[in-house]
Amino acid sequence: MKYASLALLWLTTALAQAASPAVEATLALPRTEPRHYVEAALALVDLRAPAEAEKVVGEFVVLKLTDAQRAKLVEEVGTAALARLGRELPAAQPAVEAALSAAAAQATSPKRLATLVGKLDGEREAALVAIRALRETGPAGVDYCVAALEKSDDPTLRARLREAL
Repeated sequence: MKYASLALLWLTTALAQAASPAVEATLALPRTEPRHYVEAALALVDLRAPAEAEKVVGEFVVLKLTDAQRAKLVEEVGTAALARLGRELPAAQPAVEAALSAAAAQATSPKRLATLVGKLDGEREAALVAIRALRETGPAGVDYCVAALEKSDDPTLRARLREAL
């Protein structure tokens, strides 16, 4: 009985130390875009390989991303995945916060708001998409829509701006 317990302990330790084929395959995937780092790190967390996930996060946080690249990352992987990355691997938290801030800034930029308001006087389907997007811009979108409402004489545009508000 004593030898069986020792053998089981040895086997468990050996299996824990050996990387699984899934972990090795995940680590072997090319990481050429920021989203690849996020996806690989989360996959490694799911595979219960936290040390390997930490290494991938270490590579991710040293990337010198522009705000546009950060915003694109949020668009590609989603807010939930990034929030999970920051929660599961605290070393990623500063990079996650920077990406979410860049995405929020881009979403409420005057250029984007002008583009969305410009779509309101088009076809109904395009206007509905723009209205939904404007509703997600928060106070910046409200201020922009109110200012556009004050300037506009077009009844269709005014109605759609009110709908967005």
